[in-house]
Amino acid sequence: MSDDIVEEKSMEEEYLNNWKRAQADLANYKKEEMRRMEELVKYGNEAIILEVLDVVGNLELAAEHLKDEGLKQVIKQFERLLKKYGVERIVVGDHFDPNVHEAVDAINESKPLEEVRPGYTLHGRVIRPARIKNK
Repeated sequence: MSDDIVEEKSMEEEYLNNWKRAQADLANYKKEEMRRMEELVKYGNEAIILEVLDVVGNLELAAEHLKDEGLKQVIKQFERLLKKYGVERIVVGDHFDPNVHEAVDAINESKPLEEVRPGYTLHGRVIRPARIKNK
């Protein structure tokens, strides 16, 4: 084979490999964009949910002080609505977990914990940690 033919074959392979790489890059880009879009849809309401959680917290305080059953029913409706959209309340257990808790005072592990402000997750991701202290 002449040098021209060898060089031409080499360039053909290079162009073909570049085209394959470009195709793979495009496929990876599409997958990444789909993942980003799914994340946006899944967590896009986080800001408004946090505001609603503040309102629910105020309703809980009012219901506790007024002993009003009507307010308690409204709170239950909010809880069902939030759960429908993937919002779950963080359960405060016996031990401090820095992944889901925020200490408002020094924590002594030998004493029981008390919830100062409830925390919540959105589809399993913490959007507001539970504020806790010792009893």
